[in-house]
Amino acid sequence: MLKPLRHPRAPLSSDMVVFLGGQLISCQSVNLSATGLGLLSPVPCRVDMKFPVELFLSSLPEWLSLEAELVRQHRLADGGYFWALRYRLMNRQDAEHIDDFVHAWLAESAFLQTPQVHGHQGDGRPEHLQTG
Repeated sequence: MLKPLRHPRAPLSSDMVVFLGGQLISCQSVNLSATGLGLLSPVPCRVDMKFPVELFLSSLPEWLSLEAELVRQHRLADGGYFWALRYRLMNRQDAEHIDDFVHAWLAESAFLQTPQVHGHQGDGRPEHLQTG
């Protein structure tokens, strides 16, 4: 049985830079939550490794600088790796930006999944039911 996710996640497809062993590694984010993010990496990494990451959110003018820890890693069929990162050190403002981003996506997603009624005019009933 699948365990429910502890924190809601929002899809995020963004370029990221990870500083690993003195090298800049270009990665691609997949999703993020209030506590961590998932990303695609071209190289493996040791689980429990801690490193700074630079994350770009479209709702912000600047990149966020965070420290993260690799908590899980899976090799992908294409030869790359999926990394599950947990934030370690983050200031309150960055935490609020991430939380706002996730909740904005959730609100938009819920709105898009809610049936929208179109064609109302006049007295608020559908056009074909109006009397005048």
